[in-house]
Amino acid sequence: MHSVLIIDDDRTARYGMRRALEESYKVFEAQSAEEARRIVATENPDLLLLDIEMPEENGLDFLRALKEGGDGRPVVMITAYGSERIAVEAMKSGAYDCLPKPFEVDELRMVVEKALEHADLAEENERLKSQLIVEGQFGSMIGASKPMRELFDPRRERNREGASGARDSPPQQPGHEAVCGAELRRVAGTLD
Repeated sequence: MHSVLIIDDDRTARYGMRRALEESYKVFEAQSAEEARRIVATENPDLLLLDIEMPEENGLDFLRALKEGGDGRPVVMITAYGSERIAVEAMKSGAYDCLPKPFEVDELRMVVEKALEHADLAEENERLKSQLIVEGQFGSMIGASKPMRELFDPRRERNREGASGARDSPPQQPGHEAVCGAELRRVAGTLD
């Protein structure tokens, strides 16, 4: 179950958002940026609903600090001030979306669902990229023996470059014309 942290100094607003989301998500609440930092550190929520106007620290400043620290979780900014300028500034600062108060419960649920779906897809994409790097561009189609790994090692092309950094021959892609018959026979001979 995904988790959501609601950061808003208005208790009534927090209560309303909690009621709208608690059936589908684990919900945490914070009334200040300071309290939110503690919850982010201890509970690691998947998404933040962040009010822009708070007494001690502005929500935009909190968002910027979060993103500058490398935090990739989605943040949906909430404002009673609905101005386009504030929304644009929030998006430029790394917010996933902005919701002006008052908003419909269904609108809140939809934005949260889409933000979490987007985060899940981004995480899956990163996992698949890492897996591709580990397995190589050919996956399990090519043997996993040491000679085959050496043959398809992308660093192999870089080792063919001369001292000046220029290639001795035109760039070649492994797997097609780049692997000549002699090379294949050499590799095949080491597989016996």
